[in-house]
Amino acid sequence: MEYEHCAKELLGILLTGAHSGKSGKLALEMIQGEIAVLYQLQRMGGSATPGQISSALERSASRIANTLNALEAKGYIRRQHESDDRRKVMAHLTPEGAAFCLAKKQQLLDWFSQLLHILTPEEAAQYLYLTMKLRSGIRKKRAAETPDPEYTRK
Repeated sequence: MEYEHCAKELLGILLTGAHSGKSGKLALEMIQGEIAVLYQLQRMGGSATPGQISSALERSASRIANTLNALEAKGYIRRQHESDDRRKVMAHLTPEGAAFCLAKKQQLLDWFSQLLHILTPEEAAQYLYLTMKLRSGIRKKRAAETPDPEYTRK
């Protein structure tokens, strides 16, 4: 099978129904929305600047600001100005935000586990290997590209 044909098939799969349904929407939210920001904050030790989150998730500063506003309104994060530099704002994960993030992560892990049961254990291991290989290739390609200034602000 040619790479271009495979790419077209993969794109078709991803664009038609891969993110439909409750679980698919959760998966999409995990990589793009509020849950992604909560998870990233958790990975960063529970506190980070909006710029650090923006860079880590490769999302615009305005998108991260809007997401932080929504998370703050829900009580999942709190923002605090640094005492030594009032211009610097830190986002802190609240216990409620950490619990919500953990519950959603478990829900997503359960969903992926159910999906992987479609495969044999060998196929699941091969799928994981290939996904990790693709992720490595994506990271190498991104490292060779010129950074987008919109996502590199601190």
